[in-house]
Amino acid sequence: MAKKPIIEICCYSLADCTAAQMGGADRAELCANPLEGGTTPSYGILKMARNLLAMQVRAIVRPRGGDFIYSDIEFLTMQADILQCKELDMDGVVTGILTKNGEIDAKRMQILIELAHPLPVTFHRAIDRTNDPVSSIEQLISLGCTSILSSGAANSALEGIGNLKKWQIQFSGQIEIIAGGGINPENIAQIAQHTNLRAYHTSLRKPFIASSGQFGHYEPILSSDVKKLKFALHQSLLE
Repeated sequence: MAKKPIIEICCYSLADCTAAQMGGADRAELCANPLEGGTTPSYGILKMARNLLAMQVRAIVRPRGGDFIYSDIEFLTMQADILQCKELDMDGVVTGILTKNGEIDAKRMQILIELAHPLPVTFHRAIDRTNDPVSSIEQLISLGCTSILSSGAANSALEGIGNLKKWQIQFSGQIEIIAGGGINPENIAQIAQHTNLRAYHTSLRKPFIASSGQFGHYEPILSSDVKKLKFALHQSLLE
């Protein structure tokens, strides 16, 4: 890991973004609707984040929760959202489209990547739902995608640590692989030492349990947790 490691925090509010920045994160992936796994934030949230934050902010472009197979209207919405991100001078977009056959929707992704230019495009964890992640990564490289967010085709980055290591070796210098999925201060050192990846993505979310015992929403991110994550990652580089 010759270059400075990158910590990217998945943020669902401006408060999350502020905490991430105060904790020393390098980048925020800004989303809405955590209970749906993240959807495109509003224009207002994106504009405020751009104006208030010094760290890099990438916006997720995802019109709804659920699968990653989109209608023509949803695809047009994604194009409009990317143009909005360019207008607001965001630092990149995070998106992904699949076909019903579990493959990359290359035709539509090509359109989005060209539309986003010169903003970098990250293909999110939809990569882990493809039938053949390796072929999918090769295809994304050919389309001009700059990075992928992946748990190594497993439920978590720790479980997919073997694939992440293999892909880092195979695709080093061609596309950035960002490890994501269940990363926390307790396991980031193991993942970093084993994979030699540069970038790590996590939400550091803690579920809020109401007094009734039911799950309600997620607690805001704490800057102290981001600091712990960053410390654990940098300590791993010294061992």
